[in-house]
Amino acid sequence: MTPEEYRKAQTSLSDRAESVALAVAASSPLAGITLATQLGTFLATVNASARMLADAYVASFLRLPPLGLSVPNNEVDRLTAAFAGVLEDSRAVPLPRISRIARSEPTNSGREATAKALTTHKAPTVRLRWVLDPDPCDFCISLAQKTYLPDELPQSHPNCECTVVPTVDSTVNKESRT
Repeated sequence: MTPEEYRKAQTSLSDRAESVALAVAASSPLAGITLATQLGTFLATVNASARMLADAYVASFLRLPPLGLSVPNNEVDRLTAAFAGVLEDSRAVPLPRISRIARSEPTNSGREATAKALTTHKAPTVRLRWVLDPDPCDFCISLAQKTYLPDELPQSHPNCECTVVPTVDSTVNKESRT
């Protein structure tokens, strides 16, 4: 899988998560915490898929078996709380905010899983490169100008569809050969 194919796969997860979350929120007879729980549970499942995809991509890059990364134990609770906050805020129409959460979360989970997989595999010559979406913002363009250690990966912005992919740090390779 190429970095671009990986980015497209992660974006596809975000697109589907957004479509389903919006459809459920707009048409569900449920409300309040019950709807938030349903959306939180759904998105935790999507995040698990994003993490598995990232784990498999990194494993393929390193030519090692996948780690079997899972979502954090509090993932459903965290996402339910995020959706509950959106649904309880009577000042705003919730659909754009639901859309933002559903679109951003899988991509964020994929970036976090990529960094965690590299850290766990202890790949000292591998860094992360920011792969831009087709219509990047200036902030992401600036992030794409350098590579990052897995534990120094910068935070993205809401609705960011950029991913990160492992890349060999040629300066480390040169130093280790001398």
